[in-house]
Amino acid sequence: MELLAGCARLHILVTSRVTLPVEAARTWLLDPLPVPASEELPPEEIAACESVRLFTERACMVLPGFAVTRQNAAAVARVCRRLDGLPLAIELAAGRA
Repeated sequence: MELLAGCARLHILVTSRVTLPVEAARTWLLDPLPVPASEELPPEEIAACESVRLFTERACMVLPGFAVTRQNAAAVARVCRRLDGLPLAIELAAGRA
């Protein structure tokens, strides 16, 4: 709070599941990312889903070359579905891949 009060041109981007008690805060409600409709879809369809694309991008940061394959497509879809398409949760899970 002191930083915001002392630095007139300071902007901070924060993600949170609850509204922060900051006077000048602006709130944008974001929907979760779409998740695969089923773990039984072809790997190409699972890989094209936005939540899976985010998972893949973040997993590549820890495991270069990570890709959705026939062997892991159902597991990746299951993770994204269980995390309800929440971007922060997907990023944290992918970091543990």
